[in-house]
Amino acid sequence: MEIIRLKERVKSNRNFIIKLTFAGFFHFLADFLPVSTFYLFAESFTDFSLIILFYNLLAFATQPFIGLIIDKFEKTEKYFCLSSIVLLLFGSLITFNIYISLIFLGIGNAIFHVAFSKDVVKKAKSSFPLGAFISPGVLGLGIGFAFLNGVLRLAFIILGFIAFFLYLGFINRYQIEKVERKEERSYKPFSFSTILYIVFVILTIISVFFRSSLGKLTPPIDVINLFLYVSIVAFVGKFVGGLFPKKVCLIISLILSIVSSIFIDSLIGLLIFTFSINILMPLTLDYLRKLFYKYEATSLGLSAFALLIGTLLFNSVSEEIRRILFIVFLILHLIILLFFLWNEFYKKQEK
Repeated sequence: MEIIRLKERVKSNRNFIIKLTFAGFFHFLADFLPVSTFYLFAESFTDFSLIILFYNLLAFATQPFIGLIIDKFEKTEKYFCLSSIVLLLFGSLITFNIYISLIFLGIGNAIFHVAFSKDVVKKAKSSFPLGAFISPGVLGLGIGFAFLNGVLRLAFIILGFIAFFLYLGFINRYQIEKVERKEERSYKPFSFSTILYIVFVILTIISVFFRSSLGKLTPPIDVINLFLYVSIVAFVGKFVGGLFPKKVCLIISLILSIVSSIFIDSLIGLLIFTFSINILMPLTLDYLRKLFYKYEATSLGLSAFALLIGTLLFNSVSEEIRRILFIVFLILHLIILLFFLWNEFYKKQEK
């Protein structure tokens, strides 16, 4: 009996790693394809600005509602995953009408993030898979923006179709196995009092908002390929964030945020600050899934909506206001980190 259980665990872990690999690659495509498509095929700057605005609204504002539907009909989750990839791939091919492409890519991106996030989040036994899944997206953005090349874009589209059919074959083969049919979560929800639970939910969402806002409020630096450098550092931060215990991750982020903010006007300061912000992402996803137990897709959708607000609000502010808001939001961000850190030590004392 023990040998059978061990074999089932090994098979389950192997299947999860394969799914995580597929999810990470598709996440890269989900952010690479829209940015490369819009930049290459938008006819004017005005068109491009409108496209980005409506794309962001479709891709992020709809996620909480799509996430709720996926949570309510959890057994259909794999169909949402598959449909999101189809929408993204075909949307990237509809270059004869960029606005139709926008609709396909925006809806596909929204479905992808909440559907695949739920699939990864509910089965991850630690924070590391959460970071491994979420990090390739920002790398896709950086590469898609820095290397506006039609041949490279076409190569990734072809790879996307190949990966899609491989993924389809994989889930059809392993979905029917008993070990894959289990719906048990690999994590437990937070056991807070009602007041502390409400406070934790509010602060977690606000923390996501502050982090997205701080990215918009950092001083502009005239460096070639700056966005690519920032994307690579953000990718590394999100990827390695799940490797650290939560207390260590919070302490690192707290210290690096304070130190790097002192010389935020320099490239090194900006990159260290970017790392200090993004290292928190796996921890945040872990908090969200434990706060919204069995509503993982909804929780991810709410965080995406918070990111959208932070991204849209501060596009057109003066340099003086930008600096003031950066300091204010940084202080509030650090206070929230201290609260999370206190909670981690408090939980250990309770145990």
